[in-house]
Amino acid sequence: ARLALRQGVSLDWLATGTGAMHRSPVTEAKGGLPVIGLTAVGTTGWYQPRTLGVRIPPPADPASLQPVAVLAIDDALLPEGIRPGHVCFAFSGVDVLEGDLVYVTRTDGRVALRRYDGPAAATGGDAYRLSWFAGDGALLTDLVPLSTIEAMNPVVKVRRKW
Repeated sequence: ARLALRQGVSLDWLATGTGAMHRSPVTEAKGGLPVIGLTAVGTTGWYQPRTLGVRIPPPADPASLQPVAVLAIDDALLPEGIRPGHVCFAFSGVDVLEGDLVYVTRTDGRVALRRYDGPAAATGGDAYRLSWFAGDGALLTDLVPLSTIEAMNPVVKVRRKW
């Protein structure tokens, strides 16, 4: 994606083979979903979201669910089948179930793709267990207080190519 952006090549054209090969403000502003990139910050495994300046066609799901497209940038969910470069479509307005992959937004603005493992019983249900995998494949879990979660949207579709 970085190479395409630097060279002015349209990611829509790379993903679908349709439209203009080169990006322009006019073609990039038309419809579709903005793709959110993740930038590493001081807290390991959490990222600062940023819009990549490209748009991709939304999946054929109800628009009322307000989808967001998030680009996976690490191997944190590799055992779940999510590789760097995969686009994850997360939807608000959809119930989160235990075991779902989710796009989590914290109240401090940090975001992450995680697996939702349910409420943390040890905290009386005032926190969620969110898991991801370390580089060596070890399962890591955060107990994230409900008061620090702004949104938790389930990933309902993953695209390997865009």
